[in-house]
Amino acid sequence: MKSSGESLPGTIAPPPLLDQMLTLFASLGLPPDTLSHMSELTPEEIVHATTLELTGVTDNRCPIGAQCITDGKATAMLTVRQEMIVPYKIEVGLGRAVLLQRGYEVSCEEITPRPGALVSSVLVSTSPSTELVEGSKTGAEQSEYRVRLRVALPTERMNGLVQGVLKWVKSNAMVRGYEFSQRRMCFCPQATIRPVRLDVSAWSQGVQGVYEDPPNGAVPPEALAEYKTVGDLFLLLTQAYALNADRVEASYDPVFGYPNRIYIDQSADMADDDVMYEAYALKIK
Repeated sequence: MKSSGESLPGTIAPPPLLDQMLTLFASLGLPPDTLSHMSELTPEEIVHATTLELTGVTDNRCPIGAQCITDGKATAMLTVRQEMIVPYKIEVGLGRAVLLQRGYEVSCEEITPRPGALVSSVLVSTSPSTELVEGSKTGAEQSEYRVRLRVALPTERMNGLVQGVLKWVKSNAMVRGYEFSQRRMCFCPQATIRPVRLDVSAWSQGVQGVYEDPPNGAVPPEALAEYKTVGDLFLLLTQAYALNADRVEASYDPVFGYPNRIYIDQSADMADDDVMYEAYALKIK
């Protein structure tokens, strides 16, 4: 199996990894030097000049003592103000985390009491730090809400992504080209979930693929487009974090840093939107 930059049957030409990485970090509002700088950041450097304003709470949780089909949800609506950035709005579900601009995140640890109704009043919290932030305010039908948030450096998932990219760049696989196997699991056409062997040319100028299970043969272009190069996998992960997917799981190869398993469920409320990728047996040319 030869790699080629030409457009051949079973071949696609993805954009260079560097362009992909710059694009995905720009989507988070992070500077271009994030990759080299992020692993050295301290809490004092990254949590600065930021305030959170609680503008509302939606709460449809099952009342205490009642019998409900589902437990329901509670969500805090916030306005984020950061130095040199136009204020923007986010929603943080109870037990969920949202990635903020400049690379750190806020998680909602508690909304009390339950049950409650839409809060129309405003709460201004203290400046976020690595410690817990609490506040309360009288609502329209709920006498008082208390929302407890945690603002901190990126969790291990983001650190794992950054360290994985650094290892991958250091491996020189982008310069030399590489091949690896991939499995894709989702509610998708059969041609796009069969195990494949991908051959990626130097600088990702072209990708070819063959099916590893019978009947063997080249992966057609329309199916090949659904499989991911290593750069694509990094991009997929960061987009999931940027869009605050309900569930993101990832592990990385200890030597080359590429994601060897990814699971993404963008919305827990939607059925059949989750996807999983497994990458293995990578060889650098």
